[in-house]
Amino acid sequence: MAENTYKTENAIKDKYFILLILATAFFYLPVLIDLISAWYHNPNYSHGFLVAPVAVYLIWKNRQEIGALPVTGSSVGLIVIILAVLLFIFGNGASEAVAMALSLVMMICGIILYHFGTEIFKKTWFAVVFLLFMIPVPEMIYLSIVAPIYLPVAKAATSMLNLIGMPIVFQGDIINLPHQALNISEACSGMRSLVALLAMGTLYAYLSHNRSYGKVLIFILTVPSAVIAYIIQVSIVLVVIYTSDGLTAADEPLHSIMNTLLFAVTFLILLIFGAVLRRAFR
Repeated sequence: MAENTYKTENAIKDKYFILLILATAFFYLPVLIDLISAWYHNPNYSHGFLVAPVAVYLIWKNRQEIGALPVTGSSVGLIVIILAVLLFIFGNGASEAVAMALSLVMMICGIILYHFGTEIFKKTWFAVVFLLFMIPVPEMIYLSIVAPIYLPVAKAATSMLNLIGMPIVFQGDIINLPHQALNISEACSGMRSLVALLAMGTLYAYLSHNRSYGKVLIFILTVPSAVIAYIIQVSIVLVVIYTSDGLTAADEPLHSIMNTLLFAVTFLILLIFGAVLRRAFR
């Protein structure tokens, strides 16, 4: 084990590895600047600031196991690096920021495979793939995924409130309250946090279960957990607006509090699902 750890440390200090990292940092610096700008200016992707530190932590957490593995290198990594370069060239030529960001993640995968080998890649792949959550999804694609969820969530929330006697009417894509009307996109604005919720669910699935099927099940359950949390969030937003005078869904601190509540409720539901799965498959 000590010998393999020594080999791993030497591989990291290898001059060719250092040159490859420096070259990657140089060419991808504009991509990183664009990503940071997107995280800073778009609150739906502010979680991007946390993704890279979490990925680094996951590798650090397994550092002893990684250090015990042989450093073999793999020619497959060179193929991945070439594909990453081609994707970068395409993205740069077509001004496709997403393609260039994807090529960065692919490049990191290629470097690990090429320089360290498949055994070490098997121990680090999740941390690298987790970096995909830092890449903003194009608006058109994002809306095509999220928009269909607006209607059932709004219907469920208004139906629940109707049952307790609140005179809220849902017509078309408008939620009519006694003193104002809300578009469902306003009431369900928290759904734009879906990528961040998926990142949270993926990380929880990876850390909470040792078996692969447990991880996959928790990841799949992230979506229905988020939908349930959305329904609760929208219901509370409508109650607050209904009982207030002129407050809207975008007003602060309501908007920030509701987004925090969304993450808390989703994580609580995932914890419950995780506990049930551990009991069912122990």
